Amino acid sequence: MDYKIVETANGKAIYVKSNQIADDMYYAEKNKIKHIIISQYENQYTLNNVDFLQHYPFIENITISTWENIDYSALKYLRNLKILNINILAIDKGALDFNDFPNLEDLGIAWNNKRKNISNLNHLKILGLTKYKSKNLKELSSLLSLEKLILGKS
Repeated sequence: MDYKIVETANGKAIYVKSNQIADDMYYAEKNKIKHIIISQYENQYTLNNVDFLQHYPFIENITISTWENIDYSALKYLRNLKILNINILAIDKGALDFNDFPNLEDLGIAWNNKRKNISNLNHLKILGLTKYKSKNLKELSSLLSLEKLILGKS
Protein backbone atom coordinates (compact mmCIF):
# COMPACT_ATOMS: atom_id res chain seq x y z
CA MET A 1 0.00 0.00 0.00
CA ASP A 2 1.20 3.48 -0.83
CA TYR A 3 0.68 5.90 2.09
CA LYS A 4 1.33 9.62 1.83
CA ILE A 5 2.60 10.77 5.22
CA VAL A 6 3.73 14.37 5.78
CA GLU A 7 5.23 16.20 8.71
CA THR A 8 3.17 19.27 9.69
CA ALA A 9 3.48 21.91 12.38
CA ASN A 10 1.19 19.69 14.46
CA GLY A 11 2.99 16.40 13.87
CA LYS A 12 2.50 13.67 11.29
CA ALA A 13 -0.50 13.65 8.98
CA ILE A 14 -1.79 11.18 6.43
CA TYR A 15 -3.49 12.02 3.15
CA VAL A 16 -6.63 9.94 2.81
CA LYS A 17 -7.13 8.62 -0.70
CA SER A 18 -10.67 7.76 -1.74
CA ASN A 19 -9.59 4.44 -3.27
CA GLN A 20 -7.96 3.21 -0.05
CA ILE A 21 -9.80 4.85 2.85
CA ALA A 22 -9.89 1.75 5.06
CA ASP A 23 -6.17 1.09 4.56
CA ASP A 24 -5.20 4.73 5.17
CA MET A 25 -7.29 4.93 8.33
CA TYR A 26 -6.02 1.58 9.62
CA TYR A 27 -2.45 2.82 9.10
CA ALA A 28 -3.26 6.11 10.85
CA GLU A 29 -4.83 4.42 13.86
CA LYS A 30 -2.08 1.78 14.13
CA ASN A 31 0.63 4.46 13.99
CA LYS A 32 -1.20 6.93 16.25
CA ILE A 33 -1.54 9.51 13.49
CA LYS A 34 -4.48 11.69 14.54
CA HIS A 35 -4.23 14.24 11.71
CA ILE A 36 -5.79 13.45 8.35
CA ILE A 37 -5.82 15.48 5.17
CA ILE A 38 -8.59 15.18 2.61
CA SER A 39 -7.54 16.85 -0.62
CA GLN A 40 -8.67 16.79 -4.23
CA TYR A 41 -5.14 17.72 -5.30
CA GLU A 42 -3.80 15.11 -7.72
CA ASN A 43 -7.17 13.31 -7.49
CA GLN A 44 -6.29 11.85 -4.11
CA TYR A 45 -9.83 12.27 -2.80
CA THR A 46 -12.64 12.13 -5.34
CA LEU A 47 -15.72 11.38 -3.23
CA ASN A 48 -18.30 14.11 -2.57
CA ASN A 49 -18.58 13.37 1.18
CA VAL A 50 -16.52 12.36 4.19
CA ASP A 51 -19.04 9.93 5.67
CA PHE A 52 -16.29 7.44 6.51
CA LEU A 53 -15.28 9.70 9.42
CA GLN A 54 -18.10 8.40 11.59
CA HIS A 55 -16.05 5.20 12.05
CA TYR A 56 -12.86 6.95 13.20
CA PRO A 57 -13.53 9.02 16.33
CA PHE A 58 -9.81 9.03 17.24
CA ILE A 59 -9.17 11.84 14.71
CA GLU A 60 -8.16 15.09 16.43
CA ASN A 61 -7.01 17.17 13.48
CA ILE A 62 -8.52 17.36 10.00
CA THR A 63 -7.82 19.44 6.94
CA ILE A 64 -10.28 19.43 4.05
CA SER A 65 -9.01 21.11 0.90
CA THR A 66 -11.14 20.94 -2.24
CA TRP A 67 -12.14 23.07 -5.17
CA GLU A 68 -15.62 21.57 -5.36
CA ASN A 69 -18.31 21.35 -2.69
CA ILE A 70 -18.12 18.36 -0.44
CA ASP A 71 -20.56 17.15 2.19
CA TYR A 72 -18.64 17.28 5.45
CA SER A 73 -21.61 16.80 7.78
CA ALA A 74 -19.98 13.62 9.13
CA LEU A 75 -17.48 15.85 10.96
CA LYS A 76 -20.04 15.93 13.78
CA TYR A 77 -18.89 12.43 14.78
CA LEU A 78 -15.40 13.69 15.64
CA ARG A 79 -16.09 14.79 19.22
CA ASN A 80 -12.36 14.80 20.04
CA LEU A 81 -11.52 17.20 17.23
CA LYS A 82 -8.98 19.85 18.29
CA ILE A 83 -8.01 21.33 14.92
CA LEU A 84 -10.33 21.88 11.96
CA ASN A 85 -9.41 23.56 8.69
CA ILE A 86 -11.80 23.64 5.76
CA ASN A 87 -10.70 25.25 2.51
CA ILE A 88 -13.24 24.88 -0.28
CA LEU A 89 -12.69 27.03 -3.35
CA ALA A 90 -16.31 26.66 -4.50
CA ILE A 91 -18.96 28.58 -2.59
CA ASP A 92 -19.10 26.61 0.64
CA LYS A 93 -22.69 26.33 1.89
CA GLY A 94 -22.04 23.54 4.39
CA ALA A 95 -23.57 23.73 7.85
CA LEU A 96 -21.59 23.36 11.05
CA ASP A 97 -22.86 23.38 14.62
CA PHE A 98 -19.82 24.10 16.74
CA ASN A 99 -21.50 22.51 19.76
CA ASP A 100 -20.41 19.24 18.09
CA PHE A 101 -16.76 20.13 18.75
CA PRO A 102 -16.35 20.81 22.48
CA ASN A 103 -12.54 20.39 22.37
CA LEU A 104 -11.80 22.54 19.33
CA GLU A 105 -8.69 24.71 19.82
CA ASP A 106 -7.85 25.81 16.27
CA LEU A 107 -10.37 26.61 13.53
CA GLY A 108 -9.89 27.87 9.98
CA ILE A 109 -13.00 28.27 7.81
CA ALA A 110 -14.91 30.51 5.44
CA TRP A 111 -17.94 31.88 7.26
CA ASN A 112 -21.51 31.43 6.10
CA ASN A 113 -24.90 31.78 7.76
CA LYS A 114 -25.13 28.00 8.35
CA ARG A 115 -22.33 28.10 10.93
CA LYS A 116 -23.77 28.30 14.42
CA ASN A 117 -22.73 28.37 18.06
CA ILE A 118 -19.19 29.55 17.42
CA SER A 119 -19.46 31.50 20.67
CA ASN A 120 -19.61 28.16 22.55
CA LEU A 121 -16.07 27.14 21.58
CA ASN A 122 -14.64 27.57 25.07
CA HIS A 123 -11.22 26.09 24.27
CA LEU A 124 -10.65 27.89 20.96
CA LYS A 125 -7.20 29.52 20.88
CA ILE A 126 -6.74 30.20 17.16
CA LEU A 127 -9.47 31.35 14.79
CA GLY A 128 -9.02 32.08 11.10
CA LEU A 129 -12.13 33.35 9.32
CA THR A 130 -12.72 34.47 5.78
CA LYS A 131 -15.96 35.95 4.44
CA TYR A 132 -17.05 37.04 7.92
CA LYS A 133 -19.71 39.65 7.16
CA SER A 134 -20.70 40.83 10.64
CA LYS A 135 -20.50 44.58 11.28
CA ASN A 136 -18.67 43.91 14.54
CA LEU A 137 -16.95 41.08 16.36
CA LYS A 138 -19.48 40.85 19.22
CA GLU A 139 -20.31 37.24 18.34
CA LEU A 140 -16.68 36.36 18.96
CA SER A 141 -16.32 38.26 22.24
CA SER A 142 -17.25 35.23 24.35
CA LEU A 143 -14.24 33.27 23.05
CA LEU A 144 -12.25 33.87 26.23
CA SER A 145 -9.45 31.43 25.38
CA LEU A 146 -8.82 33.05 21.99
CA GLU A 147 -5.18 34.05 21.56
CA LYS A 148 -5.04 34.65 17.81
CA LEU A 149 -7.69 35.95 15.41
CA ILE A 150 -7.10 36.10 11.67
CA LEU A 151 -9.72 37.75 9.45
CA GLY A 152 -9.46 37.63 5.69
CA LYS A 153 -11.68 38.98 2.88
CA SER A 154 -14.28 40.13 5.37
